[in-house]
Parts: sequence; structure tokens; C-alpha cells
Amino acid sequence: MRFSVRVSVVLLLIFGLPALLSCAETKDMGNVEWSFVVYSDNRGSNPTHRAVLTSIAKASPDIILNLGDAIFRFEDYGTMDSFKKDVEECYGSFDDFVEIFYPSIGGHEERYYNQSEYPPDGKEPDNKAGRRFYNEVRLKERVTEFNNEYGDYYFSHKGVHFIIFYRSDEWEFRDEQVEWFKSILEKIDGGGRIIVAGHAGGWFYPVPGAQKEIIELMQKHKVDVALAADWHDYYAGANGNMMLFRSGSAGWGDGLFIKFDVTDRGFIIKALRPDGVTLFTDHKDADGNVIPPFWIKRFGEPATKINHE
Repeated sequence: MRFSVRVSVVLLLIFGLPALLSCAETKDMGNVEWSFVVYSDNRGSNPTHRAVLTSIAKASPDIILNLGDAIFRFEDYGTMDSFKKDVEECYGSFDDFVEIFYPSIGGHEERYYNQSEYPPDGKEPDNKAGRRFYNEVRLKERVTEFNNEYGDYYFSHKGVHFIIFYRSDEWEFRDEQVEWFKSILEKIDGGGRIIVAGHAGGWFYPVPGAQKEIIELMQKHKVDVALAADWHDYYAGANGNMMLFRSGSAGWGDGLFIKFDVTDRGFIIKALRPDGVTLFTDHKDADGNVIPPFWIKRFGEPATKINHE
């Protein structure tokens, strides 16, 4: 099965370079079978997180991906109790929430459980402390494969495969993570669409070292979508047939999230405002000035990714 990328509106690239993706209609995408949503960087309880959760409840997704920095170190708003309170008041039962909630780990999870400042004053990341967040949401009992050494995990839902890296903004890929990732991709072996996610904003760029090996494996095994967060911006692009998205979601007070509708032909991807319906098309700062493309990529009509026989 061959996958191709199409987007229904030209997306601006950094510094106004020509768009990589062409235009297409979404009407031929087939019937929506189910959906998953992506948000990140809420860092505890705040009005934006509450707006996002309210919107997600309206969207009724099968899966919720949080790409890290869900909690924070400060007691007045960043605790796990604050996070749970937001869920219970704006989404519903926390037990029901965690049944479909799959997080990545960011640096703030590491510092929350270590009660540590940023390095170099605080502890260096050890990919252990942040994993305590997994226990809070009963993650390990809900996944198919868990990398006990490094905290990565894999699960699938209705024919779509999800691989989530422990890749905080401070934690770099290790050689053993590359081998674990390779083994998961070989087990999937073309048996469905693949989503790979991690927290760090630039983890899906092919920089030298283990990260480049990760990207080469993704291309070899035809990964469909790579997801990142961390930088508090919004980005959509492509590396060959692999779509790249970065979601700042709850990071800068705008309450946006990305919704993936899964169809029998591929994905329809929308960046939505907090009402869960209106498409996100632009962004302005507090003074009403449009934030330039270097900081935020402009979404318009939904993006699409089609699979062809």
C-alpha cells in the first residue's frame, strides 16, 4: 500500500519558502470512522487547559494524545491534583479520561517529580522521574509494548499504530531506543497506518546521530505522521510522504488542538479553536499583530493524507 500527502490549502513555510504540499479537496476522503486529538504544554491547571478539555469532550475522540508538559513544578497550579481537577470539571470522570489518554513526557514532568530547577542548576534528566506520570494515568496496563529501559511505548487502535517516544526537550535518543523502535516497526511490517510522537519540538528533524537513524527508519517503514510539541508554536510540513505536525495547543493561551479524523482512505487533519468546531486559520499577539510564520504556521482548510493501493 502506497501513501501520499495532500493538503487542501498551501501552508506557509519558514521565511516564506514555497509550500511543499499541494491542494486537494476533502470530499473524496471517505467516511470518518473515528478520531483522535492532540494537545500539549498546558503545564498544570489554567483556563486554556480547561477550554481544551471542554472542547475535546465535545469532539468525543477515541484517543487523546498529550505530547508532554502536562504538569508543572509549582504548587499553586501545576500539580497532578490540579490536572485531575481540570479533567473532572471540564471533561468528565478521570477514570474514563485515562482509559483513552496517552501522554508523552516533557521536561516539566521530569522536573515536577524531581522538584528540580532547569539544568545546570537542577538535576539532569534521567528518563526515570518523568515516568511516574505514567503511573498516575495507569499507562503500562493499557499499552502493547513498553520499553522498560527508556520509557517508550507502543499501542494500536482500530488498525492505526501509535509509537510514543520518551523524548523530552532535554533527553536525547539512545542507541537502544533506536533498536527498540526498529523492532516495533518490523512487527507492524506494513500492517496499517503509523503515528509516531514525542515531546521535543525538533525530534523529527534528521540531525546527525541516533535521531537521524530514527528518521531513516520512519521513512523506510512509511510512517504516516510525526507529532511534536514543546516549542509552543504550530507547524505543518512534510518529509517525503510523512506529514510533520507540531502542536503548541495549551501552551500560549489560545486553546487550540489538532483533530485527526480517521477514514477508510486516510486522515483529515484539522486545527480547531476551543469551540471544537471552528477551524484555526491565523493567530495574533496581545497587540493584535499577526505572529510571523517563523513562529506559527498558518492552517486553513483541513489537511488530508490519503492512502492509495
